[in-house]
Amino acid sequence: MTPLFENSHDSGSSSAVQILLTFFLVWEALFHLGRMLIKCGLRNRPSWILDESLSLDSMNGGSNSNGAAAANNSINGTQVNIGPDANDHNDKISRLQDPNENRDSRTNTTTANLTPHQQARQTLIQQGPSYFVSLIHSLYVTYRGIHHISSLYDASDLEKVFITRTYFQGSHRPAHLEVAKTNIIFLSYLLYDLLHVIIQYPNLGKIDTIIHHLVFASCSAINGTYGVMPFPFGWLIVGEASTIFLNWRWFLRVSGRGGKRGDNVCSSGEVEQKRVLDTVNSLFAFSFFATRIILYSIGMIHLFGFSLEEVKQLQQLGGVPSSLLGMTCGCMFLGWGLNLLWGFKIWGMMVRGTQRKRKKSNYDREHSGRFNFGGSGKKRN
Repeated sequence: MTPLFENSHDSGSSSAVQILLTFFLVWEALFHLGRMLIKCGLRNRPSWILDESLSLDSMNGGSNSNGAAAANNSINGTQVNIGPDANDHNDKISRLQDPNENRDSRTNTTTANLTPHQQARQTLIQQGPSYFVSLIHSLYVTYRGIHHISSLYDASDLEKVFITRTYFQGSHRPAHLEVAKTNIIFLSYLLYDLLHVIIQYPNLGKIDTIIHHLVFASCSAINGTYGVMPFPFGWLIVGEASTIFLNWRWFLRVSGRGGKRGDNVCSSGEVEQKRVLDTVNSLFAFSFFATRIILYSIGMIHLFGFSLEEVKQLQQLGGVPSSLLGMTCGCMFLGWGLNLLWGFKIWGMMVRGTQRKRKKSNYDREHSGRFNFGGSGKKRN
């Protein structure tokens, strides 16, 4: 049996496993650093983190639809509730659901009597560190993924799907090993996040998140052990770019900077907040379609349309069992299908949101004359 990550490091399995453990500890340290920073900020500079509307709403004894107590999220004014669970991006999409949504009877009991301000503080302290680490991870692996695509773009079809074992003139092994390192980093993050999903279950994800992490961790271990799919890993991991904007969006919603639900925005501050949220939603949608629909589709067409013969040689060249190779390819097709499904849902929500805004704009235009006391007072035609 091939040792774990044997083909991911010049020094073999032991050195690769050391990298895995090191980055697992790094993510855990960043988690505690994030919690410390959040607590420090809430204690010393709460206005920097939480919007004042949460405090005002708490004083009025109301339920704030602008902040953490909101029961729904939206993209361009349309409610969002899509897909299974992140962090590879598949689970992060489901976190578009309200970050403070009560997920079981225990949560209902503990948060029922909390004000919106208290709920926001509690959510930031409990879940904020995980989103903080997710943001750092998504930024880092997206940067590395772009570099991997660039460094392996001119490689042969065989070197795009197989990590060469030796150095030779024109060899891409140095670039291969950088990809292998990113794969190890990604696996360490999945294991770290899986641990916290279980500890905080079900606040950070449910059983689908756990299954997702286990499946993709297995694929990561297979590819790193047998040295396969280095170039596809590059265009797959770049998809984490959309996670950046999901994390940003989560913070806006929890901190009370998400604008009021729907289009009934009154104050100039709420108008600005909704503008920022709409911008983040647009950036998320753009990054999702660019990386998880367009780039992913191009990659799949190239891999199985132009490099299929090289993929078939991986059993002989890399020694990867057919069952494990089939599992890896199957997960890639599954991820492609899920991204297409979510893409259609996101597109539909954006279209419906745009239609709602257009209808409201037309309604306001048609009725504005009735209340124009400084004019003729006649309705515009």
